[in-house]
Amino acid sequence: MDDQGIPSGRVLAANDNLLDFSMPKTIGSASEGIDHYFCFDHDRDPKSPVAELTSHSGLALTVYSDQPGAQVYSVYELTKPRRASRGVCIEPSGYPNAPNISSFPSIIYTPENPYRQELILEVSEE
Repeated sequence: MDDQGIPSGRVLAANDNLLDFSMPKTIGSASEGIDHYFCFDHDRDPKSPVAELTSHSGLALTVYSDQPGAQVYSVYELTKPRRASRGVCIEPSGYPNAPNISSFPSIIYTPENPYRQELILEVSEE
């Protein structure tokens, strides 16, 4: 993001920091909230999940998507009567600001190239 909060076009690795979800981890406290776009691997198997979440109660969510990435928000800035860090939003989509960044995949759709998205959410108990 640039200093105005607009996606700059830089794609950064999330290795070994708060945003590294290559191994299971707990989404942080209100002081460690997440509000970032995550790019998925271009070569990933489309039948593999893009996200898997499990709550302390054992309820699990598996997310499948054909989009190139997802905005993830950990609901860390809610105020009363809601409580921070009590939820998470995963929004698969095209790259933010893609119309202005030529290296990003296009998100321009026309009658000849209509928009289509496949999203599968599986909820289970572990």
